[in-house]
Amino acid sequence: MNIIGKSWLLVMMCCLCHVVKGSEMYRPLLENDCLRHATIGVCVVDVDTRQVVASFNAEKALVPASVMKVLTAASVMTCYDDTARIYTQVGYSGTITDGVLYGDVIVKGRIDPSLGHKRAEHPESLFVKQATSCIEQAGIKTIHGHIIVDASSCRHGGYTDWMVEDVGYYYGAACHGINYKGNAYNLYLRTGAKGTQPEILGTSTDFFVSHYDNMLRVGEKDSSFVISHPYATEALLIGQVPAHRDTFSLVCAMPDPPLALALDMKASLQAQGIVLEGESLTDRLCRELDYNIQPMTEVLYNHASDPMHDMLRTMMFYSDNLYAESLLRYMALSENTAVDLTHAIDMQRRLWQGEGLDVSQVNARDGSGLSRKNALTPHFVASLLTHAFHDERLGQRYLSIFPQAGRDATVRSFMSRRPLPGRLLLKSGSMSGVLCYAGYYIHEGKTYAIALMGNNFSCTNAQVRSSYELFLHRLFTTLH
Repeated sequence: MNIIGKSWLLVMMCCLCHVVKGSEMYRPLLENDCLRHATIGVCVVDVDTRQVVASFNAEKALVPASVMKVLTAASVMTCYDDTARIYTQVGYSGTITDGVLYGDVIVKGRIDPSLGHKRAEHPESLFVKQATSCIEQAGIKTIHGHIIVDASSCRHGGYTDWMVEDVGYYYGAACHGINYKGNAYNLYLRTGAKGTQPEILGTSTDFFVSHYDNMLRVGEKDSSFVISHPYATEALLIGQVPAHRDTFSLVCAMPDPPLALALDMKASLQAQGIVLEGESLTDRLCRELDYNIQPMTEVLYNHASDPMHDMLRTMMFYSDNLYAESLLRYMALSENTAVDLTHAIDMQRRLWQGEGLDVSQVNARDGSGLSRKNALTPHFVASLLTHAFHDERLGQRYLSIFPQAGRDATVRSFMSRRPLPGRLLLKSGSMSGVLCYAGYYIHEGKTYAIALMGNNFSCTNAQVRSSYELFLHRLFTTLH
């Protein structure tokens, strides 16, 4: 670059620094020592005029963590009505003669994340009870075949490039064609004095993890990791757990939710006196055994998921990764083919490209934000929020699934010390070195779209959160 070019660049950089540093509202983000080497990106838009009212590093691609769910929610809500439901079928193949089913009981799933989930509108055990009742009512007393849980609608149900220490815990549980009980279970421990090894007491369900390599030690607090993978029969336990607990729970990811459901189905049928002569199988095990799953002769029960709006609200309020991964995949699921994550992400990308958004500012690796390879720019996030506000398919429906800062769920403490007079609707996203917020501020008839993202800071989330709060308070006090 020649002298003139270098001088022009220097002048532009100085002007930018002057504009930004001269603005009082940006000082909490620029003068905090713990953010000195971080990357902070801001984009705030007046959605009525579409005017950008605050912008800093808005074109920088940043790791969004669970703010990725803002994109997932908008994508799914664009495709489905609030009342849409996902159906899981229970039926049988073959024929029934004198109370004997000469065939298989089949459960066919379509990626419903609410099936047996503790946050679903129905009790956890409802599906199994209803399915058993329908099988009884069909006059089946003996099954001369298998119970098969068919999860083939999502064959590649695992994670993508999530960190190994995440995938053994409930929040990193893999998505399957059949999800069951949140794809999670409790591992119970008893802990003693510091430095000792905790005792494994058991699990919350009859399960098929045959061996736990217990390298845990008792310490000051919980810093444990569960290392496991889909379909594994062993798990590694490392780190520390708190001392002197009669019962301490680790909430772990189920290695094989379809098989867990098949085993629960078997137990429920046997409890009602129905004889199962075959085995509890899944489509994966059937492929290994070279056993062909036959088409259903009759459907006995169609189990409805929670309404789509409720599932999206659960995803946003509780930052539920399983709901995000399941609903993103469901969006791309067709009647006759299985879906994988790549297909779902491609469909999402085409959707927003067709809506006129600049998808070059998006690198999506999942629907939940658990991958550290996800990247969004603050500008894209604010543009998506602005578009959604004006889109008749979204609008107030979309706003209604955002938690309210200072009151709800994962943002209940945010801005509680510096409350704003209006409503601040935000989705948060955090992981080590990442803290992001995205949503809307509504006050006196004005609505603003907000994207506030920070990566690679060297302090606690609480310290960064305090800087964000001060920035937002100064920004909106200035605007009003």
